[in-house]
Amino acid sequence: MHAPSFICQGDVRAAAILTTSYVASIAIPQAISDSVENTLGDFNVLRVDLDFTKGNLTSAQLKIETSPDGVNWYQTCSESISAGVVTSSVEEWTWSANFSGTIYRTIAARYARVSVKGIGTVTGSSMRLIASYGNKQIANHA
Repeated sequence: MHAPSFICQGDVRAAAILTTSYVASIAIPQAISDSVENTLGDFNVLRVDLDFTKGNLTSAQLKIETSPDGVNWYQTCSESISAGVVTSSVEEWTWSANFSGTIYRTIAARYARVSVKGIGTVTGSSMRLIASYGNKQIANHA
């Protein structure tokens, strides 16, 4: 198995005060060219580095959405299985304290975007997002 390598797409949200409704980042294209081989084939992991300052908020939330065309957006989901029943839930990350860290999410779509919002009084809050795409190489098992 190889470690993922990443190509930085840059700031997708400059450090700014949060709002109490989700605000989406710019659309983050995976394509480094128009050929299929250089889009979904080369990149399958979205890395989001974030710096969150809580200020007077109770918490902050983040969601990731993907799109095949940059127009129609679908929120990423998680699944759990119990007794053969699959339950799917939309993914949201929540922080109730200052946080600087990284989120990794497998992506199989041409575009992604990250949305954030604050819960509570937004005074003094801030969040910055930096996105990168990478390729998680999976070893072949014979």
